Amino acid sequence: MPPYWGGVKFISVQVLILGLLIQTSFAQEETRKKAYISETTSEIEVDGILNEAAWSDVEPAKDFFQTFPYDSALSTSQCEIYLTYNKENLYVGISCNDVDPGSDFVMISQRRDYRGSGIESVNLIFDTFRDQTNAYSFGINPYGVQREGLVANGGSSTTDFTLDWDNKWFGESIINENTWSAELAIPFKSIRFPEGSDSWLFNAYRVDSKTNERSAWNSIPRNFRPYSLSYTGELIWDKPLPKPGSNISVIPYIAGGVSKNFEESEGTQLDREVGGDVKIALTPSMSLDMTINPDFSQVEVDRQVANLDRFEIFFPERRQFFLENADLFASFGT
Repeated sequence: MPPYWGGVKFISVQVLILGLLIQTSFAQEETRKKAYISETTSEIEVDGILNEAAWSDVEPAKDFFQTFPYDSALSTSQCEIYLTYNKENLYVGISCNDVDPGSDFVMISQRRDYRGSGIESVNLIFDTFRDQTNAYSFGINPYGVQREGLVANGGSSTTDFTLDWDNKWFGESIINENTWSAELAIPFKSIRFPEGSDSWLFNAYRVDSKTNERSAWNSIPRNFRPYSLSYTGELIWDKPLPKPGSNISVIPYIAGGVSKNFEESEGTQLDREVGGDVKIALTPSMSLDMTINPDFSQVEVDRQVANLDRFEIFFPERRQFFLENADLFASFGT
């Protein structure tokens, strides 16, 4: 056999693999469901009741597929997601069926940023840069308890989803006779997106506590996380988005303490510290972080934990600088 024949075989195999990859990519694009969003001039009161005229003009994202316990059929726990916006806010309307009216939904706590596989909720995923790597998550349950978080590394594992990120947005829910509904208002200043973008990657998933069923708008195989960015749909805007407005955050702090050495009969000493952090969004992908006399303690009060073993305790990171693009600090962007 001529020596070049092996090279031809090798090239043929490469071409075959490349063809399969391209075919897989096209197949994935074809399976993306599409939702369309248009600007509204109507006022929307965020009270959980979808009675505004703006919602009647919206074609909802619907037909949720099961992701657990099966992933091959439409879900019995259906939702309809309505999307619209104005110059300041992205508005989301949610309407979910109730398969067992009258019985209570599972909610183990009224604390913000709840987490658990069996807690009733609807969660939204926005991949604003379409990179299938980082995304924003906003969730709400029938009792109006909110949570927001960040997805990193494509959402391939539980560690890629953090609820330590906090930002300003509004949401209310109401329980009806056979359904429960919610309304959300997310300021554009609270998220980042490229100027002129006309489509985002988007998905929504629901946890039904009464049927122990999980479902998603764009179908997700059950061996993947519900916030996996590999199986998102597409949110198409009616026109390119303008540059987001200036987003400036000022976080000051004051710390103080009193100490006295009784053995040495010293006077009372007053300790005080003043400082703060400033975050300025220069562009959608670049921020200027400044600090004056930084406070290296946690932004929030550390969680109270009773440690009865010999191992040290690690508290979650709460400082905003380290929460955005957390994958760069935690796992070096793998």
